[in-house]
Amino acid sequence: MHKVDRLAQPESLKKNAKKWTVDLLAEVPKHSTFNDIPQKFVDKYRQEDVK
Repeated sequence: MHKVDRLAQPESLKKNAKKWTVDLLAEVPKHSTFNDIPQKFVDKYRQEDVK
């Protein structure tokens, strides 16, 4: 087993995680696969402080 030291949650994630998740999950039934979901919903999690 490895010990993992978690960093504090990034500020942008603290402020926006709930809304981003709701927005992303709302897109899932509209598309047949995750790859079909528009990038603007997925890219929110690719911010520099979240990576």
